[in-house]
Order: sequence, then C-alpha cells, then structure tokens
Amino acid sequence: MDSKYLELEGGAYEIPFATKPTEGKHSLESCENCRKLQKNLINGINEKFEEFPNCCEYHKKLITLDFFKKEDYSDIATITANKVIYTYHHIINHLDNDDWYNEIINYLEYTKESFGSVPTGCGEPFQWSGYLVALEELLPKVEDKVVSDKISLVEIRTRMHKVIKLLEPITINKDSPNKDFHLLMSKYEQWYKMFPFELPYFNHLKEKFKKIIPLHTGRTKFNKYLNAESRELHTKDSLSVLLLQITKNILASINGVLLFEKGLITNDEKHELDLIINNRKLELLEMSAMTNENTQEYIKVIKKWYEEEKSFIKEITPFLVKNKTQKNVSGLRPNRTDIAYYAFYSNEVKTLQTEHSFPSDKAWTEIGEQFSKNSKNIQVMYNSIVSNSEERLKKGKINNLEYVINNMLKGDEKALKLAKTELKQAKLKS
Repeated sequence: MDSKYLELEGGAYEIPFATKPTEGKHSLESCENCRKLQKNLINGINEKFEEFPNCCEYHKKLITLDFFKKEDYSDIATITANKVIYTYHHIINHLDNDDWYNEIINYLEYTKESFGSVPTGCGEPFQWSGYLVALEELLPKVEDKVVSDKISLVEIRTRMHKVIKLLEPITINKDSPNKDFHLLMSKYEQWYKMFPFELPYFNHLKEKFKKIIPLHTGRTKFNKYLNAESRELHTKDSLSVLLLQITKNILASINGVLLFEKGLITNDEKHELDLIINNRKLELLEMSAMTNENTQEYIKVIKKWYEEEKSFIKEITPFLVKNKTQKNVSGLRPNRTDIAYYAFYSNEVKTLQTEHSFPSDKAWTEIGEQFSKNSKNIQVMYNSIVSNSEERLKKGKINNLEYVINNMLKGDEKALKLAKTELKQAKLKS
C-alpha cells in the first residue's frame, strides 16, 4: 500500500491508492456486464477529472498547496471505477459466508481509507461521493446475483439490509470528518447534563464521568485488508444501551437506604428538599427533551428513583428526628475516636462520601456537622491513627473498632471487611 502522506496544520493530505480485488466466483473476468459497467464508470469519472480541482470551491483550495500535483491522480478514473466493482463483487462473494459481516465491513473500511484525505476546508476526497452513489445503485441487484445453498433468500435480504446500513457510518462529511465521534460525544454530553450529579448522593461521581467517556466498546478489531488494529467505537444505539445500564447501576448502588445504614443521613429536611428541587428540574427537562426513545428511557428511570427516594426520606423523617434528639441527650456515641475510625476505613476503600475532597478542611467540617462533633478533634484523632498501625490497633481501641463495625459501617462491605481484619489483629496483639 504505497501512498504519499503529509501531516498538515489543517489536517492530513494523502493521495488515493488502488485497492485489490478479493477472490470469488463473481469477478470482472466472469461478468461481461461488469466490464461494461467498469468502462462506463471510467468514462464518467474522466469527464469529472478534466475539471478537477476547479470543479468546486472546496477542491480549488488544493491548488494553493505546494505539494498538490494533479498528475498524482493520473489513474484515478480506473482506480475509482475498480473500487466500485471490487466492492460490489466482494459483497456478492462473501454475503453467504459465516464471517460475512466482518468481511464486508473490513473491506468497506479498507476502500474508504484508499480514497486518501485532504486538509480541512478542501472538501472530500475526489470521487468519494461518486463511489457511494454508484455502490448504492448496485446494491439492490446483489440479491439476484447471490446463489447460495447455505442461506435462504430471506436471509440474503436481511443481510443486504444490514450492508446498506453499513454505508451510513462510513460516509465522509466535508464539514465534519469525525462526524460519528461528534455524534457520540453529543449523546454522552446530553446524558451527563441530564444525570443529577449535583445531588450529594452522586457528587463524588461527577468528575469521574466527566473524565471517563465510554465512546469505545472496549473491543479491538483487526482489519486484514488494512493490516491494522483499531478500537471499536460505539454506535449511537449501543452507547444508548450502555448509558441506560450505567444509569440503572448508579441508582441501584447509591440510595437513601445505604446512606441511612452508614449514618450519613442526618439532615433529613435538606435531603428531601434536594430531591424535590432536582425532581422538578428533571420534569422541566422532560418537557423540553427531544423525541428520542433512549433519552425518555433515562428520564423515566431517574424519575422513578426520585419518587421512591422522596417517599423513603419522608417515611424515615420521624425516626431521624427521634434518633437525633436521643443522641443529643446522651452525647456519648459515636465519639471522636469512633468517627475517626469510620473515616479511616471508609476512605481506605474509597467509599467515604463528602461533598468536598477528603481530607480537606471543608470535608472535615462536613463530617463534624454530620455527627454534631468538633471537626478539629476528629481530625486530630484521625491523624494519629491513619499512618500508625500500632496506635490504631492498641488494646484500648478495640472498643472503638467494635462500635464502628457494629454501628457505622453497616452496608459498606469493603470497609467492613477491612475493619474486621484489623479487629482480629488488635485482639491477637492484646
């Protein structure tokens, strides 16, 4: 695969290269009609080539490039006509193969690559649209050309429908060479704005999903025609399915029940107010959302979560008020040492949830307010145990460990496991 390739400030420039036909029963040698078609295509492309690059305002810009030479395209008519014919034959010859889908999409990508590229603002590679138009006219004829003892006529038609759909994502848009990537980014940004990351429940996930954008499936594929491996991009549909699953997973794993069991719900009125306000925001978003089935599905799932959480907070509010009063009267537990151990184990397994980054002063203030204790005292105790296992596992701290395990880490399996391990070590030392 010999080609001239230059990397420019405004994009890459690569002249087209000839593709090779693949083996199969249908070929130029075996089909008189295809040879006639090849001749007609060559004549038509030659007529267009006479005007190139003065054929349009975009291609005219190529003349200003020092390295552009029209003679580099001297065989372009034959090369392009062959690409149409070779692609047509490849589809006919491989449609009933077991690996038909990969064979066809890989050859399409190989052919797309063969058209080369031009800098931004210079339009599309010469005759790319002509190739697509010619191929679209030929594809309906494939059904009559495929004679197979492997698959039925219905299956042939089903596969051809998928082949025609394959042409959509490989189309080059002169104004947006990365159109598919931008469409996926737009879809992800729509989901990101829609998800209620501003709630305390999810605030710690906001930066994660801002930085980790799942536009690739995680799979790689090897194209034998290009002799190259590439990461597989999601389609719009597969990305929608993934985002819906991510939405469900987040909502299932973070909820009022878990926060209550971990002792993180202490300001019930604020939680209820947050839920009401964000639910209203979602209702407004629902009114303005485009008619997109997947978008509506995200909203439906999140709305259901909101409604159930509001009901849960409302039901437990009387008990929270009662428990809060009892804690203020007793003033005993949890004490500053208990809270320091709780913060240590939760932070070690990355389950500690604070609005501000831990262990900043603002995060400590949050923790102090949460337990109605002096945050500085808690911080001092935390600092004494965080990097000193001897101090942390002293006999005198066993009671604190047991209290934290039995009362403060319920529902947090990772932190609970770590605390229990250290409790065993502390008892062995005593």
